[in-house]
Amino acid sequence: MNLRKLDRFTPFAAGLAIGVTATLLLVPETGGNTRNHIRNAARRVGDGLKTRAEELSRGQSAFPAKK
Repeated sequence: MNLRKLDRFTPFAAGLAIGVTATLLLVPETGGNTRNHIRNAARRVGDGLKTRAEELSRGQSAFPAKK
């Protein structure tokens, strides 16, 4: 992966993670519901990362080609 592209993606991903975490923690729900939301969100992110890693290991580009 090109380091320039990674440099742009890292702050975005960190900001997204912080925003999602803050939203989940500030939503007025019971503790059990909040934990379920966090667990489900973490599972979706993990599944997405796993899928992306598999795509990259098959040689597919991390970023779509520009037209």
